[in-house]
Amino acid sequence: DLADLYCTGQWEQASLILGKYDVRYLVVGEIEYSTYTVGSDYCPGGIRADKFELHLKPIFKNENLTIYEVPPPVKQ
Repeated sequence: DLADLYCTGQWEQASLILGKYDVRYLVVGEIEYSTYTVGSDYCPGGIRADKFELHLKPIFKNENLTIYEVPPPVKQ
């Protein structure tokens, strides 16, 4: 699920994984970029962090690391 979370370009799929594990904070940093590189076994297309920028609020950011807050799911 981690490779799918970081490597999918589809926000809907990533959102389902975040909800499945009740993730509150998501880290995207050097470890994630070095693990999910283009051509890797885990993530042939490379990490797709753009979906997090579009849909989540960064609560910490520097040149090497971004931490996003994941809002709790909306109860219906």
